[in-house]
Amino acid sequence: MINLKKTLLSAVILSSIAITGQAKTSGTVSAKAKSYVPVISKGFQHSFWLTVRDGSAAAAKKCGVKTSFVGPSAETQIAQQINMVENAMMKHPQGIILAPLDAKALVPIINQAKRKHVPVITFDSGLASKYPVSFVATNNQKAGALAAQHMIKLLKAKGWFKNATIGIIAHNAGTTSTIDRVKGFVDYIHANASGIKILGVKYSDGDHDKARSMTIDMLRAHPHMRGIYATNEGAAIGMGLGIATAGKAKQLVKMGFDRAEGTIKQLKQGNLDGFVAQDPFQIGYQSMMLMCKTLKGESVPAVVDIPTQYINIKNVDKAK
Repeated sequence: MINLKKTLLSAVILSSIAITGQAKTSGTVSAKAKSYVPVISKGFQHSFWLTVRDGSAAAAKKCGVKTSFVGPSAETQIAQQINMVENAMMKHPQGIILAPLDAKALVPIINQAKRKHVPVITFDSGLASKYPVSFVATNNQKAGALAAQHMIKLLKAKGWFKNATIGIIAHNAGTTSTIDRVKGFVDYIHANASGIKILGVKYSDGDHDKARSMTIDMLRAHPHMRGIYATNEGAAIGMGLGIATAGKAKQLVKMGFDRAEGTIKQLKQGNLDGFVAQDPFQIGYQSMMLMCKTLKGESVPAVVDIPTQYINIKNVDKAK
């Protein structure tokens, strides 16, 4: 754990340093000379964001633009993220790439970018504004439905399908990624398994300890429940830890979200049956490439859907 914290701290320090790349081959894309495009994520606490950073840096190098990557200390720190956008604006960027922690709270600061004609691309979670030129993300409703599809399949296989009770450990209540992953999951269950009871959603902020405690409490309150679903990396790892602590792994169908060292570990230990894997490198890469095109005056799609895949113990070592 200590080594992991040191690794993440190093990543924060390194990622705060601007990265400059020069186009060297005929196949590269050249954006406006010396353009600066900061990337503001939701944080650094999950490996997902570090991989997004790697993708955006690779695209910036290909485009020949200067970039930086920052994020708040926790995914609950909305005010801190707003300050990060304000600081980025003071550096007179040519564009901003943002994963908003709250769909509404970030709108006023993005309106400042609008007034200064600074293009904005959002990723992972959307914004309650029509100003961003593009939104790059997993189709989270489809991803939630994919988790529900495999939940139902496993409940049937284990003979637990009829009148089963299932719970949801979500991450941040105000983000569109949470809202859509929950909606996709719940809507699919209601459409295809109307007899299943879904408990009220618990919000863990993607924090391992919170998700672990919420899972333990849920299992104590509902000792006969048969399924549980977590909506991001932190929630899934914490849920797995809670299931292990409660000794309930063999009595549940357990669905998670995000491919990471921690979720793979929980899968191999039997505390997850499967998880929906996003492609964070492509999310970062495509966001930056779209901004490069925008700076060149090219049109870009309003929404870019980055595909997901379902991972279980059978394909975890083979899946990309």
